[in-house]
Amino acid sequence: MPDLDRARVQDLLHQCAQTVLETMYFATVEGRQPPDGGPVPMRWVEVRFRGDPPGVFQIGLSHEAALSVAAGFMGEDPQCPENTEDVIRELANVVCGAVLSRLESDSSFELGSPRLVDGPMDETDSRVARCDLLLDCGAAAVCLRLGTVP
Repeated sequence: MPDLDRARVQDLLHQCAQTVLETMYFATVEGRQPPDGGPVPMRWVEVRFRGDPPGVFQIGLSHEAALSVAAGFMGEDPQCPENTEDVIRELANVVCGAVLSRLESDSSFELGSPRLVDGPMDETDSRVARCDLLLDCGAAAVCLRLGTVP
């Protein structure tokens, strides 16, 4: 598979994540840069998909962002949402679907079940695009890798 047009896919990742986060999870995207102070520990969720092309989508959220988006979605106090992991898995599903429908609108995709993973995919891979986001409630990142997944 040829190299990914990273700039185009990063813009698409940003637009889709922003739309979903702001309309369904009540989190404001303030910018496309990670917060100052270096890398932020994140909870990562991965969705593998089949179609033309196949690939992997990931979203990572800082602890504060995960609690806040779960609370916004569930209508609960941000300090104690009980279903944070389920909510961020659903967030991954929704953003992945939005990205794929805009990236390849003429293709059909089959999404796998979202699952928690230890960390982000390898950004040095030419098939990977990543967009870091600064939210009003913490940090997030979205990644997309197109091509056959081992």
